[in-house]
Amino acid sequence: MASIRAAASSSRRTTASLQKGTSPTTISSLFPDPNETSTVIDPKSVHKSIPNAVLERTHFLNSVKDRCKLESFNLDDALVLSDQMLLMKPLPSIRPFNQLLGALARTKRYSVVFPLYEKMVSAEITPDISTLSVLLNCFCHLKRVDFGLAIFGEILKRGYLPDVVTVTTVIKGLCILERINEATEFLRKSAENGFPYDVITFGTVINGFCKSGNTDGALGLLREMENGRCRPNETVYATIIDGFCRNGLMKEAMDLFWEMVEKGYHPNVVIYATIVNGLCKMGNTGMVIKLLREMEKGKCKPNVTVYGTIIDSLCKDRSIDEAMSLFMKMTQKGISPNVVIYTSLICGLCHSVRWKDAVGFFSEMVDRDISPDIITFNVLLDSLCKEGMIAEAEELLELMIQRGEEPDLISYNTLMDGYCLQGQMESAVKLFNSMSAWGLAHDVYSYSVLINGYCKCKRMDEAMRLFEEMSCKGLSPTIVTYTTLLHGLCQVGRVGTALQLFGEMQSNGRSPDLMTYATLMDGLCKRQHIIEAKNVFQAIIDSNLELNVRIFDILIDGMCRTGRLGEAKELFNGIFSKGLVPSVTTYTTMINGLLKGGQMQEAHEIFLQMDKNGCSPDAPAFNAIIRGFFEMNETHKAIDYLHTMAKRNVLPDADTASIVVDLISKDERSKEYLNLLPCQCQACSVLHNVPAENHRLDLAAEDNALSRNPMISRSR
Repeated sequence: MASIRAAASSSRRTTASLQKGTSPTTISSLFPDPNETSTVIDPKSVHKSIPNAVLERTHFLNSVKDRCKLESFNLDDALVLSDQMLLMKPLPSIRPFNQLLGALARTKRYSVVFPLYEKMVSAEITPDISTLSVLLNCFCHLKRVDFGLAIFGEILKRGYLPDVVTVTTVIKGLCILERINEATEFLRKSAENGFPYDVITFGTVINGFCKSGNTDGALGLLREMENGRCRPNETVYATIIDGFCRNGLMKEAMDLFWEMVEKGYHPNVVIYATIVNGLCKMGNTGMVIKLLREMEKGKCKPNVTVYGTIIDSLCKDRSIDEAMSLFMKMTQKGISPNVVIYTSLICGLCHSVRWKDAVGFFSEMVDRDISPDIITFNVLLDSLCKEGMIAEAEELLELMIQRGEEPDLISYNTLMDGYCLQGQMESAVKLFNSMSAWGLAHDVYSYSVLINGYCKCKRMDEAMRLFEEMSCKGLSPTIVTYTTLLHGLCQVGRVGTALQLFGEMQSNGRSPDLMTYATLMDGLCKRQHIIEAKNVFQAIIDSNLELNVRIFDILIDGMCRTGRLGEAKELFNGIFSKGLVPSVTTYTTMINGLLKGGQMQEAHEIFLQMDKNGCSPDAPAFNAIIRGFFEMNETHKAIDYLHTMAKRNVLPDADTASIVVDLISKDERSKEYLNLLPCQCQACSVLHNVPAENHRLDLAAEDNALSRNPMISRSR
């Protein structure tokens, strides 16, 4: 009796809470003291047999039962049937009403169930545990789990024993709201009070832990299951493995995977697919292939999802040949590829610039009656546009429409970008305007594409007009949009406008990234606004962005071009203090600057330092130092470096040849120097074509030199 009074007291609180729209104070308040003797009523004992009635009444109630089972059952049916039953004399039992409520719940009309329940109660029809269980389920689906808890209290108040579905439903409702700790407490209290639970109940809490990112909590509950009477199944292991994979904890996922195998569990294809997907995201292709081989040898064979995940990963890694090989192997095993796999391969082939193969796969999937989806079309459309194949892109868009696949905003933005890349601004603008007529609202990318096109054509007035229009429509320009405009403005010499826009960007809460800073600084340097460029450089230092050597290259080049060699050298030496290493471009820029300032010795020292620091000089670097020696009349040193180029397989380019032609041809000892040139020097063939009045070479000597140069002989 004490237990019943405790349950009744608890239930009165929860019922009052339900009526007031509030919730019980705690989970524990729902449960009686487990130390007290509890008396519960078996739900089967509550149901009374329906008394014999006239044939029509029986027939009608049977029809209610049958109609509730129909897939076509709807809200109107429920309302009509409930009204008819409420008019019957005597009133039917609770059972047909439960059938109506259950049917409504199955059709996800959760919000209608409670008003119908209230009409029943008003008609003095006493609910049973089935009624209350349906109500509880509806409240949990409506994310009103507090009301669900109140209903649970009502179940206890009436002396019913909750079944496993009811307990699991409450736990699921709490987990949906991410109230995992309360769900765990509810599970423990239910177990203490002898309420039934099963592996699904535990699995629901474990799933809640994993979805909230608490894989430790999930693993802890798994260990409790292993030590208790409710043993985990493959689904429980799969849930935790999936949680580990989603959090990038692949070692933990693999450890648990092998643990379940050692314990005699048989991973199904879903578990394998989860592991494969996680490994692919981490870029561990080697382990993925190993796992695939084990699947192929074992009883659990890989399905199209597993193959598709691996093929997609290989394509993203640019291992397109391996992806195609796996595709062939999959089809040979009788597994039909789906649209996802074809799309992955087409995307991979496009990124590898294998257009014919990509188009071939597209045709193949169409021939197989596998309809390309919007993603497939957009991938191919993007690749065609980037390759400049605009006519083919237009044909593809037409095919897309013919096949009933409506182009989306991405499709039209992609084609518009293709027009802009080819300088076809009129076509781009026409498409931009048509999009509005077709009911497609432009997004930030639509405007950014067109702005970029105008900037490339140096039509900055149109670009700025679009930028203003974009802002007026409430679209916030991205950092890429701002960077594009800054580059365009600097290119046409509108440095003041660029600086003003840069300030506006920061005022609007857009923090410049390194690319934005570099773009502005490069534009300022090329327009010889070095003071402003130095200010931008200092802003980069103050921003705590991670520097790269490209930033130094830009400012060093600007300083060298404007004769600020002292500042350039100071900045060059400061590269090392920032933990960076000068690139070949940095060294070459500094060498050219020093040579321009007549500081040949320092330029040579920088060149030697470059080589010593492991930065191998390229052709432009050699060109710079060779030109310097020629201009200083140190021709032998220049020729020595030509030989060094040859030994290092750095092929002399047209610039090198031009230097040799210009400088050797003017020297009195040109005949001597020509014989000293390495065979690989293309200048010899150039010199052969220079008119005799422009140099003092003896043609016989020249022919002699050419005859021993196999590269030049072939070119002649």
